[in-house]
Amino acid sequence: MELQQIRYFLAIQEHGGFSRAAQACDASQPALTAAIKKLEAEIGAPVFHREGRRLVLTELGRLVKPHLEQVLAGTQTAREIARSFTLLRQAPLRVGVMATIGPVRVSRYFRRFHQTHPGVELYAAFRSEREDWIESMVLAGLGFAFMPEYSVRLTGLQHRPLVDPPVERTVLIADVRGRQRSAATRLFVEGIRAYKWPA
Repeated sequence: MELQQIRYFLAIQEHGGFSRAAQACDASQPALTAAIKKLEAEIGAPVFHREGRRLVLTELGRLVKPHLEQVLAGTQTAREIARSFTLLRQAPLRVGVMATIGPVRVSRYFRRFHQTHPGVELYAAFRSEREDWIESMVLAGLGFAFMPEYSVRLTGLQHRPLVDPPVERTVLIADVRGRQRSAATRLFVEGIRAYKWPA
């Protein structure tokens, strides 16, 4: 079953005949006739019958009509979603950030990116099971850990700032090789590479 057949079926039902439906669909009457014959062959029974000069739905036509309307509406919705996605009006972007980087520093860039590209829905995760596991071990008395101040979440853990020596780190963007990036991902990566990180 093709979308064109569904479109023609609904137009004929709305206009009551082939000629007015053909005008509404900007198609030839023979094209509509052929499409409906093909649709009926696929379904296995007629979907229209004549009452005087008007075409009306058969019982089967009435049964399938709401389902065909849903199919057509679903494809139109899918087109609108795809258009919004490619135009960055509604494009989800999921970013995982290791807690060791420090959410406060990265969130400044996220805020700026969102202001520049409000249509990109940015979802960020700053936590991993590894930090929970390490904190649980320290809480159980099995040692100590060096962790960013923002990642300590378990109550009962004592934490102190490490002032000396200064800690520096290189932050890398990890991606899957060969995966085609969405427009939102490309903008995010380009932006984060050009971002001037505060000291």
